[in-house]
Amino acid sequence: MRVALLLASRTTKNSEKVVFIPETDGVTGPDDSDDENDSPPPNASGEESARPALKPKRSVSERLTKEHREERHLPRVTAYCIADMFRLAKTATFLREKHHVKPRIYDDLLYAAYSLPLLSGDEEGCRHEEAVATEDLPDQAEAESKERAKYINRRGSNPTAADLPAMYQCAELFILSYGVVVFWNFSERQERNILADLTFAMDRTLMSRPLPDRDVETEEFHFEYSPNTRRPRIFNDMITLRSADHFIKMAMSHAIAQSVKLSLFEGRMDDSMAAAAHVPRKLATTGELSMTKPQVMRMSGQLFKLRVDVNLSSNILDTPDFFWESEPTLMPLYSAVRDYLELKGRIVLLNSRTTVLHDMISLLSDSIADDTMTKITWIVILLIAISVVVTTFEVVLRFALIQRNRGHA
Repeated sequence: MRVALLLASRTTKNSEKVVFIPETDGVTGPDDSDDENDSPPPNASGEESARPALKPKRSVSERLTKEHREERHLPRVTAYCIADMFRLAKTATFLREKHHVKPRIYDDLLYAAYSLPLLSGDEEGCRHEEAVATEDLPDQAEAESKERAKYINRRGSNPTAADLPAMYQCAELFILSYGVVVFWNFSERQERNILADLTFAMDRTLMSRPLPDRDVETEEFHFEYSPNTRRPRIFNDMITLRSADHFIKMAMSHAIAQSVKLSLFEGRMDDSMAAAAHVPRKLATTGELSMTKPQVMRMSGQLFKLRVDVNLSSNILDTPDFFWESEPTLMPLYSAVRDYLELKGRIVLLNSRTTVLHDMISLLSDSIADDTMTKITWIVILLIAISVVVTTFEVVLRFALIQRNRGHA
């Protein structure tokens, strides 16, 4: 397993970039009373002063390194790309029967909430299940309708510090159809156990073409709830949220999942370009490819397959239909997270490297064609030479026979 730190990976892993999370309801939170306050203080009349808002101060969690956050057991947000595709309907059935949760499917995303602490699974192929098993599951459409009603009602209200314990007692799972799993508020061990449940399920058709461990890509963040913050944000891979609304996490999970899927293509591109780097260097120094035809064909096939995979998966990196058709109010939030993850620039860079890949394939194809034409040319020359030799031998033989016949006469 490798963390996405390859060729075209995002720079925000190492730089201190801050992106504010837009509000979907236009409701501002209460004033901060601690060092997280990022707005000017109110004046005597109770109104905010007209001077520009101050840049938000970093919270204690934001000042910590990722290692220190792990030591303090801050809630995690982790995405894993473990397969090419998930079959969401079958996965929902598996989670409902084995983990006793109530999954919801929104277009190409599956959502499931778990009550903490998790219990150890008591069935074969189940390492974890929800603390309280659910019964009499509601109809899917009815459940989604109720969830949306709750979401709309929550837009006009803000949680308080008294709500924090309950907010942290919920862990959430998002599974994307293109092979990515996003965990919110699970421990690393719980994440790996759930991934093992999905990977080694008795119904092996939950996912298509699972990736080997060495190719699994991950994105790691931490998050915290801060009801008093005025500006929810992402800073230094630390997510600060005002509420535990799962639609907000869903929008963020879409962008995070696209980032880790893009990291998979970046890693494959990095490996392929590194494997083919000696080709132009060899041509520049010797003028010869110095590769056998099977080697050239194998490398050309690998590069072409990668190019096809990137082109066919380009729709995965587009804006999901969910934000156009169901929840357009979440589009600014999704776009902000995409901006933090630098998806647009990374996609442009990946496409430019795909162009280089195309040129490399053309170079290899031309080399194969040149070698083939050279062989054909030499075969033709050899055939002509043989024909000349045979013709010459025939002429000499006939001349010798004529001379012998004249001698006898």
